[in-house]
Amino acid sequence: MSVSVSQKLFGGIGGLNRMGIAFGITDEIFAVSTTKPAQLGPKYMYGLMTIPYIGWALGTLVGAAAGMLLPESIRSALGIAIYGMFIAIVVPPAKDNKAVLYVLLGAVLLSSCFKWFPVLNMVSNGFVIIICALVCAGLGAYFAPIDTDETNGKDGIDGQP
Repeated sequence: MSVSVSQKLFGGIGGLNRMGIAFGITDEIFAVSTTKPAQLGPKYMYGLMTIPYIGWALGTLVGAAAGMLLPESIRSALGIAIYGMFIAIVVPPAKDNKAVLYVLLGAVLLSSCFKWFPVLNMVSNGFVIIICALVCAGLGAYFAPIDTDETNGKDGIDGQP
């Protein structure tokens, strides 16, 4: 997600700011930032990340504490809610943008290879997610870069060119 969002950032943003922005990218931040038609600046991105990040951290704390009070059947049912949320975030942009659809289908195909191919199925699930995300996002960024000519100029967020 960070690779995709980095294509929408102003060209003069330094490495330290890019790392800070990459650290704060969540599914929700990604969804909001990719729908903006203009290029994005560090002030916009840090502002966009602050409240959701605090909410995410506090929600994790409260959820972990409250989860201990719920019966096992409800806890296991809530485990699939994250998949529903991810689908709700990814499907709308995939309907409007063929590049997003191809990246999504590529990730599904690559993930399936890790599940069914004999040697690949020995890789841990965490690494499979990282590999699929990096490979497919990288290929998507390479083969379908965002057209910066449309977003350059005075329409940039933060008021910068």
